[in-house]
Amino acid sequence: MKRIKLIVLALLLSLSVINVGVISADSSTPTHEVIKAEDIDNHSDVKQFITDQGAWNEIKSLQENNELQSSTNNLDRVYESDLLSHLSKERIDTIINTYDLNAPNVLPNNTIYIVEKSATSVSNVWYLNYSTNQSGFIVSVVNVGSDAIDSISGSLKKYNKSDLNWVSAGSTSFSRTQINTGTVSTWVQPITAVSDYFEYNITVKEDASVWNYNNTGQTNYQRYSFEVGNYNAIQALGGQRHHFVSQFALASNGYNSNTAPTIRMMTADHRLTPNWGSSHSAQNYRATESQLLKDKQYRPLLQMEVDAFKLLPDPEGKFPRLSDKYMDALVVALDRYERLFGLI
Repeated sequence: MKRIKLIVLALLLSLSVINVGVISADSSTPTHEVIKAEDIDNHSDVKQFITDQGAWNEIKSLQENNELQSSTNNLDRVYESDLLSHLSKERIDTIINTYDLNAPNVLPNNTIYIVEKSATSVSNVWYLNYSTNQSGFIVSVVNVGSDAIDSISGSLKKYNKSDLNWVSAGSTSFSRTQINTGTVSTWVQPITAVSDYFEYNITVKEDASVWNYNNTGQTNYQRYSFEVGNYNAIQALGGQRHHFVSQFALASNGYNSNTAPTIRMMTADHRLTPNWGSSHSAQNYRATESQLLKDKQYRPLLQMEVDAFKLLPDPEGKFPRLSDKYMDALVVALDRYERLFGLI
């Protein structure tokens, strides 16, 4: 019986560049094609095979268990954020509504199907999932069928953000044979910098075919460690500590800027904030902050700070604005400043 074999690759944070290597010997050697997720409805035989095997729920479960920062306009992700775990849903809603914040709007995930064709029927489907979470980098498989993948091997590297640069922060490798459903590799790597990312170079072998997947030179498997705390209590971790209300404005009005709430930010992001630096515009902005604080116009002051984030583009190009990128941190900072100013 002639057959088709399908390999599915889910890229959970963004679409990566994939190099597919195919060993070709003669007309009986399987051929391969890439199917984008949005085109899967055009491949009814593949969908039907997965349906017949009852595997859609298992694939969906794997996606949901491993995804990170994958929601588009999904307020539920904000409620579940570790950074906001000390705030009630009602308090989060109040802050979001008061300061006209929007739910996060990040780039959606992409799923790619790699199809091996040697004829007209489907005999096996493998779903390969590469993902990051707060613990590290995970490679998982759902085997829809009875044929185990011959081997999956690869190398992983991690890079930490240090000021404006990325620096190497470790590497590892793995190799597995005869793989069925389950975790292929877990590289436990806690976040130790304001941001980090993973590079992978993974090779999949099945029969005479070889597929190589790598994201060399890309930062699409990236994590962030934004934090809010007193200036003298949080570490920059390769980024910078941003006074949400400037040090000048606070000190000029009797507040201790060393114990005021600050946000751990990436250096390039911090330098875009209007109260940073020695330019005339920054000096004028800080003077406006100070006057609003002197006049006890606390909410207009905080709204001005939020509006500034809404106008700032993300230097990485991954979020529409810095207000999306720092959504969780902004909510916590606003809560902290409302308490500092006696608004609640």
